[in-house]
Amino acid sequence: MKLRNKKTDEVKEVIVGGYPVSGKTKIWEISEMDCNEESGYKSLGTYNSLAELNAEWEDAPEEPKDFWYIRCNGAVKQNGESSLEKHHIDEHKEIGNYFLSQEEAEKAVEKLKAWKRLEEKGFRFDGHDDRDRGQLGDIVIYAEMPTFGYDDDSTRDDIDLLFSGGEE
Repeated sequence: MKLRNKKTDEVKEVIVGGYPVSGKTKIWEISEMDCNEESGYKSLGTYNSLAELNAEWEDAPEEPKDFWYIRCNGAVKQNGESSLEKHHIDEHKEIGNYFLSQEEAEKAVEKLKAWKRLEEKGFRFDGHDDRDRGQLGDIVIYAEMPTFGYDDDSTRDDIDLLFSGGEE
């Protein structure tokens, strides 16, 4: 089973076992596999009760075994657990190229394509105006946009896709 240490946030693959002491109380021990230990297990702690153990450790949520990501050519691909090393999965997560559904990944591809089309038309992000902002949702985005093509429906659609913030 996987448990997360509440203090350190570490997730460990562990074995939890209890054994009686003096026939009255049970001592709970949490251990992890350790190839360096003679017994094969390394003790992570001994607890006088399950409540004491649960104060320090909790179930670690299982990560999805499969996810979707965007390949360098823009194709969306599903990752099987065995097809990528753990560090590659972490790298996908770090840059936001990790999606729980094919639809999420395809939407991200469409946003990348929209951004590229706008750049090709001369659109450049020029920051935002946070004067008299009031609430976070009131940020106004200013962009350098050439006059040609602004009234073009495809340009409006691309801007809406990138900056509307809502789902269709």
